[in-house]
Parts: sequence; C-alpha cells; structure tokens
Amino acid sequence: STPFDVVVAAGPFTPTDSLVYEPLKAIIEYCEREKPDALVLLGPFVDQDHPSISDGLLDATFEDVFALKVVDEVEKLQEKISIKVALMPSIRDVHHDVAFPQKPLELDDGCKTESLPNPATMKYKGTCIACSSVDWLMSCTKEEISKTTAKNVDR
Repeated sequence: STPFDVVVAAGPFTPTDSLVYEPLKAIIEYCEREKPDALVLLGPFVDQDHPSISDGLLDATFEDVFALKVVDEVEKLQEKISIKVALMPSIRDVHHDVAFPQKPLELDDGCKTESLPNPATMKYKGTCIACSSVDWLMSCTKEEISKTTAKNVDR
C-alpha cells in the first residue's frame, strides 16, 4: 500500500469554561496547513460532562450544536482541501444514543463526511484502521491494585 497521513483526535473539543470549539478549530487549521489524507474525529462532540451542558445553559438543541460547530466545520474543510473525514460518537455525546456499541451518527444526505459506529474499522488505501472512543485501558486498570512487600510502596 502507498504511504498516507492520518490525523486522529479525540474529544471533547471544547475547553471546560466555554462552548467555543477552539481545539477543533486548531485541528482543522492544522489539516488545512499540513493537508493529511484523512481526519478521524472521535467524540464526545457535545459532551454531557461539560458544565454548560450539564447545567442546562445552552440556547440551542444538542443536535444543532453538533451540526453547526462540528459537521459544518469539517464540511468546510473538505471544500478547501482533498481530505477524507470520519466522525465517531462517544458514549458521552448528549445528542446520540449512549448504549455501547453505538450506531453511526446521523448526518444529512449529501454530507461528504463519513459517520462511523463505535467501535469501528475502516479501510483506507489498503490499510485497516480500528478505533473506539471508549477508554478501555482506563476501564481495565482502574480496578487494578498492586501491593509490594517494600515499605511505603503501593501501586
């Protein structure tokens, strides 16, 4: 297979003190400058744990925030450069089903962006890429406790 560049980023794509999608904008600007072959974004896109969302301070629907702040921005990117974009939901996305595994995000017909289920595999230029927005390593290790016979050394 031929070499290719993929940018993979996981949300949330907002700082904790606002719903300005500056981290996402920075990723898009990077892609405009470096022109990778593909961009894979893993949610959360509209994070249930964000203070503005959990406190009910939004003046738009969750779906509108996702469409305007995420989908529209990656669609603009695809108009500027030749890039494959794929979006994967998170169990923390308030605009999507939380049951895992998750079905793909609902995107408008005619949208150039690919919507992936969570987890998913995708083939790109002959290479299989597997991804999930679930932090399985944290789930596996948060129950891990290790003791040693040495004094004052616990893990």
